[in-house]
Amino acid sequence: MLPHTHFLFALLVGILAYYKGQITSANIIIIAILSTIIDIDHPIAYLRHHKKLSLKKAWNNAVTAHEHQRTIIHKPLGISIITISLFILLQFYPQTNILFLAYFSHMFLDYVHLTKEKIKKHNFINLFNILIPISPSEIAFDIILIISNLVAFYYFF
Repeated sequence: MLPHTHFLFALLVGILAYYKGQITSANIIIIAILSTIIDIDHPIAYLRHHKKLSLKKAWNNAVTAHEHQRTIIHKPLGISIITISLFILLQFYPQTNILFLAYFSHMFLDYVHLTKEKIKKHNFINLFNILIPISPSEIAFDIILIISNLVAFYYFF
């Protein structure tokens, strides 16, 4: 999934958590930003693999799936460690639910996306040598998320 899709989905998760009384309104945007920042592991993995930092090349490799560079936070072992850690932290620090919601909204989209979209070939827009994947299903999902966020915001605030 693209960063804006992670942001929109986590924003909706945050609005719903706010409605349920689990977080404050200020935490909604924090969850959305954290959910997007999780993909910082792509350039970190690219740096480890290629011994040089290039955000553009790391991005292009990630979206074209030429290289599946991920750190442990996206792998089953890392997900297990983070899940156990967050559950333990939640017992002592309820505000950890912000990290919990951000991380799992991100992972949910990544794994739904990996099982469905990685099979298909994407079309790309080349914008200053940065490849932007164009996926009709992700565009449709983004529109649904935008509408859902607007409706949820209208009804819950």
